[in-house]
Amino acid sequence: MNKIRQNKATIKEMKGYYGETIRDPKQIGDFIVNHFEEKFKARNIVIDNDLTGLIPMLVTEENNLMLSSMPSHEEIKHAAFTFNADRWL
Repeated sequence: MNKIRQNKATIKEMKGYYGETIRDPKQIGDFIVNHFEEKFKARNIVIDNDLTGLIPMLVTEENNLMLSSMPSHEEIKHAAFTFNADRWL
């Protein structure tokens, strides 16, 4: 069997937040880990529920039920048999 040599991408140095050059591999690793931990840390988000009142209600409850219900067998059959294939060309 032939052995395939794998190249590893390594970061030799990088710039910190204040422009300082970081060369120590442990410091580079710590910097990257801390950066992403801070970036994706859970934050307390306050949602103002009064904002939903600013969105106009365009679909009534009755229309919403009709739109989200499964079509009947007859509706599906009607749609399938009245489909105009030339329309989509």
